[in-house]
Amino acid sequence: MEGGLHQIVANHDNGAARFSVSRNDWLLVGIITAAAFVLRLYGIDDASLWTDEGYSIWFGRQPLTALWGEIARNEYNPILYYMILHVWMDVFGDSATSVRALSAVLNCLTIPFIYLATRWALRTPQASLVATLACVLFALAFSELQYAQEARTYTLCVLAIAIAVTATVRISAELLDPVASEPAPLPYWPFVALAFGCALAVWAHYTSLIFLAVLGAYHLGLVWITRQRQANLFQLYGLAAALFLVLAGRALWLMFAYALPASDNFWIGVPTFTDVIDATSIIFGGALAVDSWGLEVLSRALLFGPWPVLGAYVLWKRGHTIERASLILLLSTSLIAFIAYLAVTYMGKPVFLQRIVLPAQIGWVILCAASLLAFKAVHFRQAAAGLLVAAFCFSSLSYLTGNSDASNKEPWKAIAQDISNSADEGETVFVTATGEVLMDHYLDLMGRNDLELVSINGSYRTPDARPAFDASAIRYTTPIDAQIARQFEVSLIERPSAWVVLRNPNSPNWAELHPILESAKADQIDYQPGPLALYRVHPNAGSGTPFARDSE
Repeated sequence: MEGGLHQIVANHDNGAARFSVSRNDWLLVGIITAAAFVLRLYGIDDASLWTDEGYSIWFGRQPLTALWGEIARNEYNPILYYMILHVWMDVFGDSATSVRALSAVLNCLTIPFIYLATRWALRTPQASLVATLACVLFALAFSELQYAQEARTYTLCVLAIAIAVTATVRISAELLDPVASEPAPLPYWPFVALAFGCALAVWAHYTSLIFLAVLGAYHLGLVWITRQRQANLFQLYGLAAALFLVLAGRALWLMFAYALPASDNFWIGVPTFTDVIDATSIIFGGALAVDSWGLEVLSRALLFGPWPVLGAYVLWKRGHTIERASLILLLSTSLIAFIAYLAVTYMGKPVFLQRIVLPAQIGWVILCAASLLAFKAVHFRQAAAGLLVAAFCFSSLSYLTGNSDASNKEPWKAIAQDISNSADEGETVFVTATGEVLMDHYLDLMGRNDLELVSINGSYRTPDARPAFDASAIRYTTPIDAQIARQFEVSLIERPSAWVVLRNPNSPNWAELHPILESAKADQIDYQPGPLALYRVHPNAGSGTPFARDSE
């Protein structure tokens, strides 16, 4: 009896030691996290805010009661990020640097969970080294860096998935510990963390449902395998399920009852083959969109591709039960979910696919770091780590050096600056509803409060009033009809010296406006990169519009 008790205590001590993290390790993780935050702040304001970020700012300015109520029933994206942004802007303001800094903070909060997930998944003496390297790779990953500099919800989704994966790894390690003769009582907190992470993911982005479906299948398999070892296993999973439904029930109801049925046009086809290659290179750490096959694609595949494959091979070939279970988890929540996204989602261009494969990078960076276990000699292991870090550094630098061009999707700031430099006092700037927030934001920062900002098609409206919205980003507002065009024409006559800003000017949405602008002899300036055009309507040009001639 006494010997058995000592054995149980010894097993518990061994397990506690395996899960413990030293102060030095936490200090190192803290340094990596701080360095990652500084890296994400570098050039964070170089690229202009763009339309989707304008939506974020508009939603963030709405009252919390409206976000929780009416807006939540109309916006197809979950509203948690907007609610957090609302509080954030109350404290730090709504400048581009401020609103984007929230994404940088959320992204950096993911790094400690990357460390814990890797550290708990491995039983090798090098577990701490591999976990540290995984944190470094995540900090340098191009796609993580890109969306940490954008005021959207994607980094919140990555954080949520990281919490759920970390909790799952801990549960797996507790249930599958091969050295325990008798399993120790399972702690409650990993199941609470699992429920919280899954609920946070649902509130962060609706595509997380695919990840959670794969994660749920993994847990069902885990329960089936270990059901004889733990008497309270079903109670703990029941607790997790109940807590998840309490935390995420409203978000799920809003998705299926309102948001998803209202956005049927969002799912419009499967991606092209180059989309698949490009998205794959993104989760490997590569940068730049792939337009065609060439030396760049080949070099990127050789530079980034072998590492997660090697890491998966090592964990499966040389790992223990926990390592293999963790490998199945990482591959299933990354690879299978990634393939599912590719099968059902097409965003028009390869670059749009980045944001929904973002959480897949959690598993890939861990597998990349685990590839070091294949190198027995210390100097080979150090050389491999150096090459891996150099590869991810290259992808980060390629993004940072090209940030002002490649990521400047819509140069609203440049247009506002040109208007600010050239417009006379009291002139009018016409803009469509989706750009109203951004033009107002930048003109206010430039001190041009004397300019009159007029929306061509009314104030910005929630998505249920925008039936023309589609995922290819061609149309964001209801197309201009004859009545709206006539109102615009009247306004143009009343304010003959004006500026007009259109997004995707050749879109059929604005067909009713083109004859008016042509008759007014408006000068068109196209801005590259980005789908924006600026029209200058000179003084007294409005008298030549069709409506003015009809009035005469």
